[in-house]
Amino acid sequence: MKKKKFWNLAVRLFVSFFILFFLFYGMRGNLPQVKSNILSLHVLTFLLGLLVYFLVSLLGACRLKVLMHVHEIRLSFLKILKNIYIGYLFNLFLLGSTGGDVVRSYYIAKETNRKTEIVTLIFFDRLIGMITMMCIALSSLIFNLHDPRLKKMALAVFILLLAVIVFVIGIFSKDKLKRFPVIQMVLSKIAFRETLKKISDTMHVFRNHKRKVFLGIFLSAVIQSLAIISCYIVSLSITGIKDIPLRYFFLMMPIIFMGSALPVSLGGWGIFEGGFVFCFALAGISEGDSLSMGLMNRLILIILGVIGAVLYVMPGTEHIAARAIEEGIEELEEEAQLP
Repeated sequence: MKKKKFWNLAVRLFVSFFILFFLFYGMRGNLPQVKSNILSLHVLTFLLGLLVYFLVSLLGACRLKVLMHVHEIRLSFLKILKNIYIGYLFNLFLLGSTGGDVVRSYYIAKETNRKTEIVTLIFFDRLIGMITMMCIALSSLIFNLHDPRLKKMALAVFILLLAVIVFVIGIFSKDKLKRFPVIQMVLSKIAFRETLKKISDTMHVFRNHKRKVFLGIFLSAVIQSLAIISCYIVSLSITGIKDIPLRYFFLMMPIIFMGSALPVSLGGWGIFEGGFVFCFALAGISEGDSLSMGLMNRLILIILGVIGAVLYVMPGTEHIAARAIEEGIEELEEEAQLP
């Protein structure tokens, strides 16, 4: 088992390194432009973008607290906020850009002793974030259909939205799905079907708390919009880049966020930066300018991670070894299984 985990980690390290090497080597001719753009940074504007992301963190803690009330889990706002920033720290080097969610689940579960509910709650928190991101992308796409350069994004947005819709319907309509034997047969072949069933059972609790769920969705829409606006402000701080319409960010950033969340590379490194180059190139932005935006927005995430590291080493935080985290995560995964 340990050998398998070692090779999984080695492969993902290789993937992360390969993506970054391919990205920078392939764009070596644009690196002088990238350097010039970064040196032209307007610091106060950049700090404004960082300030907006701090607001994202505060609202994220509010959303999580609202959803925790559904399961009657009581945890102070400051402790939730602290765990969010510790999650930012682990997001930098765990799988995907949301790997810190696993560590956040572990810490909150230890403080509340409600393991199954916490795993499901963090999952639901991330799910509504994903749904609102896709809705934002779709809405932006509708308002940008007149731009021929952005029509290439239409298929990707619609496919992702369809996948999200099917997934959500599957979770919240499990009883109705029993009428379709073919769907049940497919689900029975999935290796982690027991985990999905446990999640589905627990998620049904939210059906009786529609007001809090809608409040969580509203907060999620505000959070995702502010995160996108933060990326836009960061682009404005790079004075060497011409002004890019805000509507482009509302279309591109949900795709970039979701792509970097895939558990392919550690911390989403390479995929996040490459996402800027790929997506904004479709809007006619040069590769050098796109990579500059990706790197400066990565710097925002690093700063948040550094704040998380400071909170992690402060007195009052349980400092646990990597092995302890691994064992705790395995315990959480077992808790998510049916008995």
